[in-house]
Amino acid sequence: MTHFSATSHSRLSAGQGRQTQTRTVYLFAKVIYMAFKTGGRKCKFESLENRQMMAGDVVASVHAGTLFIKGDNLSNGITITAGAIPNQVIITGTTVAGSGTTVNGLTNTPVAVNNVTKSMKINMQAGNDVVTVNNLTVNGSTKIKGGA
Repeated sequence: MTHFSATSHSRLSAGQGRQTQTRTVYLFAKVIYMAFKTGGRKCKFESLENRQMMAGDVVASVHAGTLFIKGDNLSNGITITAGAIPNQVIITGTTVAGSGTTVNGLTNTPVAVNNVTKSMKINMQAGNDVVTVNNLTVNGSTKIKGGA
């Protein structure tokens, strides 16, 4: 309940002196009107989540001996090397533009892919992509399609 006081002075006729009146007015109507206008809700502010660069995602799979690697529309980075056993390829996501790249859901972690006996097809899609191939022998053809 909100109120305010107002004091007024008035002079009476000669010889009667001064008379002081104090009025207290309660502001019920205004408070009720504001509660209905806002639906009785209290307004509050919440902070937004932190902004983070999204990591690029790469999916690697083998079908009929051919290694398929597919990126997304973000900047991706991968390094491809020979594995410890025959027909094994290791694909490791690398950091590009400040964000780590996931390979089959694992960020900046080596992922082993087995049974690569034929060719290799890489489609990194859009983005500023980096593909590095080290010490790898492919028995068939190799196609690499980068983004941007």
